[in-house]
Amino acid sequence: MAKRAPRTVNNALALTPFYAGTRIAETVGLDINDVALSAHRGSLRIHGKGDQTRQVPIHPPLRAVFTGWLSERADWPGAEGPALFLNQQGSRLSTAGAHTIITIAAAAGLVTVAELLGHARRRSL
Repeated sequence: MAKRAPRTVNNALALTPFYAGTRIAETVGLDINDVALSAHRGSLRIHGKGDQTRQVPIHPPLRAVFTGWLSERADWPGAEGPALFLNQQGSRLSTAGAHTIITIAAAAGLVTVAELLGHARRRSL
């Protein structure tokens, strides 16, 4: 197996809260079966607080990133499991791991932490 570059998964992870309005815990809690993609559309089934489930459309830029991540994910350890976002050991990515990845993305100037982690982001949808 070739060495995995985490860029695609990191992009998908960082952009999901921004484009889908998910909390970080909701994002890392996504399973493969929660993602529905077609050639021109997509939706996410989000499992939120209080056992509530909601469907949200996948914004086109996020759909493109998800398409790339889903094709790469098959080569990762743990790909046979249900988790959409995996860590390098093949387990479900933790909330702390997601915060670290997003903070690094912000430090690289890709996004601001407030844009991705702040509750104000959810109010803007």
